[in-house]
Amino acid sequence: IAVDVSDFMANGSNNRIVTATGTDAMNAEANLTFDGSTLDNTGTYSAHGSQIISGSNAGDLSFGDVAEDGSRTTVKITDGSRLVTVGGVDAGLSRLTVDGDFNASHITASLNISASGTITANAFVGDLTGTATNVSNNLTVDNATIQLNSGTTYNGSAARTISIKDGGVDADALAAAVAGNGLTGGGGSALAVGVGTGLDVSANAIAVDVSDFMSNGANNRIVTATGTDAMNSEANLTFDGSLLTVTGDATVTGDLTVTGDLVSLQVTNLNVDDQFILMNSGSTSGDGGIVVQTGAAGIGTSMFYDDSLKRWGLAYEDQAAWNSTAVVADYHVAAISQSAGAPTGNPVGFGADQASRAGLMVVDTDSEDIYIFS
Repeated sequence: IAVDVSDFMANGSNNRIVTATGTDAMNAEANLTFDGSTLDNTGTYSAHGSQIISGSNAGDLSFGDVAEDGSRTTVKITDGSRLVTVGGVDAGLSRLTVDGDFNASHITASLNISASGTITANAFVGDLTGTATNVSNNLTVDNATIQLNSGTTYNGSAARTISIKDGGVDADALAAAVAGNGLTGGGGSALAVGVGTGLDVSANAIAVDVSDFMSNGANNRIVTATGTDAMNSEANLTFDGSLLTVTGDATVTGDLTVTGDLVSLQVTNLNVDDQFILMNSGSTSGDGGIVVQTGAAGIGTSMFYDDSLKRWGLAYEDQAAWNSTAVVADYHVAAISQSAGAPTGNPVGFGADQASRAGLMVVDTDSEDIYIFS
């Protein structure tokens, strides 16, 4: 019986230090190794609490980034007189102390750094107290346009102030480099805006000229795109804030829902593809039907369903209005049904009572007799 460590340890490899990844799982860390004499961390060193890092063997000390997520920690690196190299020092440390020389790719100096030897950095950000004895890439000014308060070279050994020299910059110095995209001038002349499509430039303002990219502009016209950078104000499609007007054809490919009180169709002919039309859809009671105009102001004759009598009725000319909610029937439609034999009892389907059933007819299909209810 043997234990197969690979069942619960991932990424196993020579010299890798193992860390737990759960209650029953581990990982062999590629960035943290120990070969029996050297502990190598190729990632970031993050300190929590005061840290002391020391070396007693021959050779220099080398670390990746040294970082701290709080402001309370002191990191002390001791190794006698050997060179200590750190990838980067994070500003979260409160103090970094090095015995010997100290080298870093960058130092962010919101923390306190002290060393018994020389501090060397490619970049230093923050306040520096002490004397800089060697600064790479010294700053030299021409002393014609730019000047220092002392001398012409800044090497970091003492504070210097840099400023523009009196008369050092004139119109010729502000040459072609001053005018970038969208600007003209420079080189001794006034800067100006290079006006393109849609812009108007005056003495004190730059304004958008919509007429440069919109055609046929007029009050209440709806605007449509005619390309990626052009529009047209449509003469046949207007909106005055409450009324949308379409002059010409209109096509609705989806549903059209009208929630107002009146739909007015002033057309020569109305074609409806639907086989059935639902009227009085907002209620389950009340009269409903059609009105054909025979008089002025929308009055006429009507064929309608008389809800109170449960019969279809007719109103002769000028007896119904286009906006009527109820109509009195002058006549009722005679509904005819069939049965195999003489009918018994009251007719069904139409009529609210005996009086309103008058005129309903039944045909006996056996005897061909016709019965009229009265």
